[in-house]
Amino acid sequence: MLITLEKLKTEIKNSPQVANSILGYTDQWKSSHYNTLATLVSESLMKSSLLQGEKKFELGNTISGMTLKRFFEGQNSETASNDLRFLKTLDKLSIFLGYQDFNEFIQKNKNPETPIHIPETLVHEDRIYFENIILGCARCEFEFLQKLPEINLDPLKEFVISGAPYHTRIDRYLHKLKEQEYVISSLPESNYEVFNLEIKNKTSRSVVIATSEFWNLNFIDGNEEPHHYHTMNQQNYFLKKDADGNWKIWDNYNPNVWDLTDKI
Repeated sequence: MLITLEKLKTEIKNSPQVANSILGYTDQWKSSHYNTLATLVSESLMKSSLLQGEKKFELGNTISGMTLKRFFEGQNSETASNDLRFLKTLDKLSIFLGYQDFNEFIQKNKNPETPIHIPETLVHEDRIYFENIILGCARCEFEFLQKLPEINLDPLKEFVISGAPYHTRIDRYLHKLKEQEYVISSLPESNYEVFNLEIKNKTSRSVVIATSEFWNLNFIDGNEEPHHYHTMNQQNYFLKKDADGNWKIWDNYNPNVWDLTDKI
């Protein structure tokens, strides 16, 4: 991850918008330089066709000089890369460079020799327990889609904290699909897969789990017109303990979350 972040910094500095500005005349950036960069990035995001609809609502289209200063001067630790706000910042910086999101930047700058770190302190039972939460949540979401236009999120309570950002997001996109009169078609058959689950970080208060996911969904609208949603990406799940002390999903980082309602 650290190698990828350094590549992102380098590509930002070498981009025409930055290299051809006053920032291109010095390698030693101060607070005023980061404020200038923030203006360049924000102006670009406001005009970007890659940041529209719900994606724009989710990420926002501005960035602060302080955020950029922290990113370029050391907030590139493994802990920071597991923070949802930081991941959204990486999305915006990737969009500034012309990528769809940070996930696409990773795919196009992948280093196959970068080792995957799995904390040795995690016992096998831990992994099975947390993986079952993620897989159970994915199963619920798929079943919710199959049952549209009916919406009943009660089964989700076992895996997601009620009222948490992820719970709210699922409710929103299901209602948007219902408003658009989308239902899952029987042919061709829809399917999904969650794989390569990896526990990235675990403390007494939070757990971060990375996944690779494939979703192939086939809808028809109220006019019987077909619509297809096909994506494979990397996601991060952020787990916390609920009021009863049980681990459940609090939030999720999915770079393509609003494509389901905005692009099909």
